Amino acid sequence: MDSDLEGLSFTDFMLHGNLNLPLVQNTFGPNLDWSLINSIRFDFNAQNLWVWGPRSLRTSVASAVYDYLITLDPQPWPGWSFIWKLFVLPRVRTFIWKLAHGKLPSGDYLYGLNIGPFTLCHFCGLAPESASHTIWNCPKIMPCWISLCASFNLDPNVLAKFDTGIWLTNRFVSKNSDAFFKALIANLAWIIWKDRCNLIFKGWQPKYHSIFGRAWSYCTNFFNSIAKNIMEYSIPSCPLKNISLFTDASWSDSSPVSCGLGFIAISNVGQVLLAGAMGCSSVSPISAEIAAILFALDQCIVRLINHFDNCVAWHYKREIDSLKSRIINTCSAIKTIPRTENLLADALAHFGRSNPHLSLFSQGLDRPRWLEDLCLSLNLFF
Repeated sequence: MDSDLEGLSFTDFMLHGNLNLPLVQNTFGPNLDWSLINSIRFDFNAQNLWVWGPRSLRTSVASAVYDYLITLDPQPWPGWSFIWKLFVLPRVRTFIWKLAHGKLPSGDYLYGLNIGPFTLCHFCGLAPESASHTIWNCPKIMPCWISLCASFNLDPNVLAKFDTGIWLTNRFVSKNSDAFFKALIANLAWIIWKDRCNLIFKGWQPKYHSIFGRAWSYCTNFFNSIAKNIMEYSIPSCPLKNISLFTDASWSDSSPVSCGLGFIAISNVGQVLLAGAMGCSSVSPISAEIAAILFALDQCIVRLINHFDNCVAWHYKREIDSLKSRIINTCSAIKTIPRTENLLADALAHFGRSNPHLSLFSQGLDRPRWLEDLCLSLNLFF
């Protein structure tokens, strides 16, 4: 190449209204599609048009070219736009984009390019190491995805099509939890790939049992950092066996009913198992708080253990077994929390003082509108 590239402009490639083919070949080499280049005709009288015109001052040329190429596809996959809307770190979005394009440097991918040898999955050693197998189908990784389904009360069969990207384009959970659900999947896939790379290049053995908890922690921290509501009552450290029981009492010595008791039992995925309120008499605020705890435990024992109904949605064997073990073994933790973090139990306690008769709320029963709205605002559901 002996062309002067410093002052080179497009007009230098033109000669008598056509391309200066010797200069083009001298500049770009002989490997161009010359049949296509020879077919190009220029109309110097036509109006100039932007092909990759910037949409704003902050849009890069690469972004404009990418958008232009996407528009050439008559039926583009709708998932591309969803990738960039995920509530995850930018590097995770880029990773999901590469995964969707099939461009992750897995052993199978590199072998197809004649770059590396044929390799089996570094986790299980049972199948060729493709990105799809490593992230979605490896038996060593499947417990992570089973934990995801259990946390959102999903049938594990939905996992069969996750490698097609259906998790991006379809909604599998409630509208309030959808953004968190998709972010959790993206983080799970990213952490699995990171652990695979650490195993290969650093010799670090993966801790498969911790992958789901780490992904949940990343999501929670990210959502908190952008002040976006998430399932505030979920406890990711115990994704499969956890129930939270919130109680409160509203006490007054000047009303006919001295106190109201309220409680709400919530599973780790944000589902309300049982809520209740009633009024009673109490000699002090402390005795009222103790009465609220006893009231909550009594109702949970009666309604969720001794006389459960198989037809209602809050009967789940795992949660019930957890509740039994906590009551029998007294391994529960009792904590005092601010009223701002106990809004539901507090509201139910005030409701119980105004409505002394026992009121219980669960799926399949009539519930007041204020309770529905309050649960919705906290991303809880019956």
